[in-house]
Amino acid sequence: MYFGQPGYKAKFNDALCGHCTLREIKCDCWTPDVNQMLLAEVPLEHRDSVRRFLAPVFERINRANYGIRGGNCWETAQTLMLVANDPRVSYVEGVWTRDKSSGFYVEKDERQPAPHAWNLVDGYLVDLTAECDQWRTGGDDSPWLHEPMKVYTLDDIRRYEREISHLDGLSISVTVCAEGWADEFGMDWTDGDDAEAMKPENSYESVVMRAAAQRMNEKRPA
Repeated sequence: MYFGQPGYKAKFNDALCGHCTLREIKCDCWTPDVNQMLLAEVPLEHRDSVRRFLAPVFERINRANYGIRGGNCWETAQTLMLVANDPRVSYVEGVWTRDKSSGFYVEKDERQPAPHAWNLVDGYLVDLTAECDQWRTGGDDSPWLHEPMKVYTLDDIRRYEREISHLDGLSISVTVCAEGWADEFGMDWTDGDDAEAMKPENSYESVVMRAAAQRMNEKRPA
């Protein structure tokens, strides 16, 4: 069974935390806990509501021994979307970078925001990968800046799975553009963009996310 295959939401057989089963290596995965979340992008008066909503979702994720870890953002955000299975949750693909106030800020990365995925809950940004980073570092690796490229609703995800492919833990926007579904999902993607993405010096993912990266850089002070 692979990520996103029918039955995955119940069993998660291929989504187990590999770090936790490798000899005696210390696990750096975060077991989601609503009480450990900063929820920095959620207004203070709405954080209790978001935590109450996420608590039973995290219980299901934790029963499957699925650990949140860095470098796995697509799968992590898709997992939350699949397990919640609720229109209150959206799935977002775009770019992110560290704010200058982060204890892990690296100046050379400032103009190179990385492709990333996160969620919205009740319209508020919830990023389990960022929450994992702040948990591992005691809060030093925050805040992160996010710029969306495409927000996918629950209906969008259901359509994607019905008409294109199962979620596989990778960027779905790349598949949407590469397979000719961009117009159907309200995305601006031309034949010229496709040709640019196919050049050996480029990655398809970076070209898909290019507009979001440009918007982020325009918003940041020179």
